[in-house]
Parts: sequence; structure tokens; C-alpha cells
Amino acid sequence: MHQPVLLNEFLKYSRFDQPDTKLKLWDGTLGAAGHFIAWLKNNPQGIAFGSDQDADMLKIAQETVKAAFDEGENKNAGFLSRVKFLQSNFSDNPFHEFAPFDVIFLDLGISSYHLDSLNRGISYRDTGLLDMRLDIANGEPLSAWLKRASYEEIRNVIYKYGEEGFAPLIAKKIVEQRTTEDLTPDWLNRICINSYARAQKSKYVKNPGVKTFQAFRIFINHELDHLEKSLKFIPELLKPHGVLIIISFHSLEDRMVKHSFKALEKIKNDSMFAKSQYRDGNYRILTKKAIVPDQNEIEMNPRSRSAKMRILQRIC
Repeated sequence: MHQPVLLNEFLKYSRFDQPDTKLKLWDGTLGAAGHFIAWLKNNPQGIAFGSDQDADMLKIAQETVKAAFDEGENKNAGFLSRVKFLQSNFSDNPFHEFAPFDVIFLDLGISSYHLDSLNRGISYRDTGLLDMRLDIANGEPLSAWLKRASYEEIRNVIYKYGEEGFAPLIAKKIVEQRTTEDLTPDWLNRICINSYARAQKSKYVKNPGVKTFQAFRIFINHELDHLEKSLKFIPELLKPHGVLIIISFHSLEDRMVKHSFKALEKIKNDSMFAKSQYRDGNYRILTKKAIVPDQNEIEMNPRSRSAKMRILQRIC
């Protein structure tokens, strides 16, 4: 069962003290639609737009949303007029014609469905080939890239996107074994396990493949590129007093969001006569420190442990 991360905090910052107002939400990473459904139920007059780059995930989300609003004889009556879905990466600005929005939400984490059900090689428990693409209609599967990439390219990806200290050893083993083995999640995970055991001279208790799998997923899907592109235009899609809520699960993503928000809150003053080096921008950060799950949420949903939420508000 998919559990939306930091759901209460999301609802707290995305609700306004005007229950009759037709607020507009764009969820750019719809996933299993947990936040999307909760927002609709808490904003009965609200209008919601949902996008996801994964066609299979979008279909699951649509079915889940419709089931949540099944009302017998009048099932989905009135509700369907309040929602719209599109398959698209959020960086492609799919709902630009419906802007501005009161709430824009990005959950940069991977859905539990991807990890447990879709068998794309994103999880070391998957049984298929190493694909890792979220949009299987575009791009190159990881297995194809691994067969042709150099040792240096593989090492750099694992180190840059996974911040994995054993990247050189893992990359060396991949290059040595890629022509004699089927490139499956289990194969890659065994390489990671053996690399840790060899480097540490002992068995590693926790799963050592997490950073490597994460690194390859981020690389194959160009996740940081999409985020960087979107941070340049998404804040401009907000209404005055509207909020941009972003949940990240990786330090590189969180750092990018943090610095982008700071650059919008305080703008460098170019005038030589200015009294201060910076002036107030048209946005303010509502979370001086990132919001993280409490211990209760982590115990209920261990996958939430690395989540960080940051919120930016447009003030004029």
C-alpha cells in the first residue's frame, strides 16, 4: 500500500482559510495520487491537475482517484469536472495554459508501485532486466547503457548521483562481468554486496545496493536536469500567496531546491548606490529548515526516512 509522505504537512500548507474558494492544484509528480486525493477531499471546491511521465503510473493514479470518489449511482458526478490528467514530465510545463495555480506540488521520490509492482529494475528485488526508465517510451534502458559505457563513465555516475564511496570497485566489477552475465537487478545487487564485503573485509548488514540503484535511476531518467529546468519557471506559475511544495529524497535534489528558493527570496542588488547587497524578491521561504518526518511516520513508513519538504510562497 502506497503511503503519501509528509501528508499532514502538505495539507497544512496547501489549504487556505477560504473553504468556498475554487483553489487550483497542479501535482506534477502524480505517482499513486495519495497527496492529490487528500487535497481534493480537503478542498471540495478545488480544481486539480495531475501529470506523470510514466503512462502505467498515470493509469494507476487515475483508477485510484476515481475509486476514491465513487459515490454509488452518482459516482464521480461533479468530481470529474474538477480533475484533469496528462502524461508528461513536470519540466515540460504540461498545464501552462491553466496557470496561475494556488498550489504546485512535486514529490521527487519514487512511488511504491515502481519499487514493488512495475518490475522496471528500479529495485534490487525486481526480476526483469535493468531498465529503470520511468517513461519506457523514451530514452535508453540502463542495461543497454551499461553494455557500452566505459569504466570511467559508470564510476562517475555512481559517485556523482549516488555519492557512493565504493563507486570505483563497483564500476570495475560491472565492466568485468557485463559480457558474461544477464544484466538483471539481482546481478547488479550481487556486485554491490560483494564490493562492500571485499572493501570492508566483512559482510555488510544493510543492503549496499541502495546508492548505486538510486544513482542509475537518477541518471537514466535525467532527474536532476528536469528539476533544474523546472525550478526556473514553476515559481512564476503561482498566484500571489500561492505555494510551491517540493519533497525530495536525495541530498543533490534538496540542495538544488534550497539554493533555488534562496535565490528567489533574496535578489542580488546590482546598483552601486544600494544600501544592501541583496533586496527582497517576490517570494518568501516558509520553511527555513526542511520539514522531515517524525519518528512515528518513519516507523509506519520506513521509506519516508530521507524525505525533506521545502515550501516557497509567492508574495506579489
